[in-house]
Amino acid sequence: MGKKLIISFLLMLSLGFAFAQGRYAARIGINFSNLSGDVKFDDKFGFHAGMMSEYKISPIFMVQPELLYTQRGARGLLIIYDDDYDDYYDDDYYYDDTAKYSTLLQYVELPIFLKAVAEFPKTDYKIEPYIGPELRYFIYGSETIKSGSDKVKKKIDRDAINAFDYGLGFGLDFRYNKDSTIGVRYSKGLAKPFKKVKLKNNAVMVYISQVY
Repeated sequence: MGKKLIISFLLMLSLGFAFAQGRYAARIGINFSNLSGDVKFDDKFGFHAGMMSEYKISPIFMVQPELLYTQRGARGLLIIYDDDYDDYYDDDYYYDDTAKYSTLLQYVELPIFLKAVAEFPKTDYKIEPYIGPELRYFIYGSETIKSGSDKVKKKIDRDAINAFDYGLGFGLDFRYNKDSTIGVRYSKGLAKPFKKVKLKNNAVMVYISQVY
């Protein structure tokens, strides 16, 4: 019930901002994502793109909701034995050594950040630190296992995924030429994307945005 209330609150808040007066921007960037928890993985490269808006609530603070498509996941080495995966993959594929594993999770993401604005005197440059909650909805996922010359790619069963994911994001933007921004964000997952494995969605996101 608590999760549903938080999700409902964030959705109502975003709709309220949508009808308020603000400035809008397009955003695109790259992700270095990982899944932390029971299994150790390496970072996986992906990208994100979408829209954001800015609503001033005081001379030095603004609220920044975003709507993004984002790719997350991880990669690494996985030891697989024949009997473990007979029911998971086609019978024609067997792996009995250390294989390369990669998973790609695709989400629609709704972050809402509180941002501070610090201006450089007599310039158009600004430093903007921010923090806030992130809400994600799973749309598609895949897993790839490669061992030697054999490679298997499999769609992730939605029944194995928690459709709603959430976390906390914090980052720093550098604004120049008044309406152009480059920034970096750390996204810390607080929920389990997979139902049966204790993993969390984390990512470092580097991006550019342009107000129009």
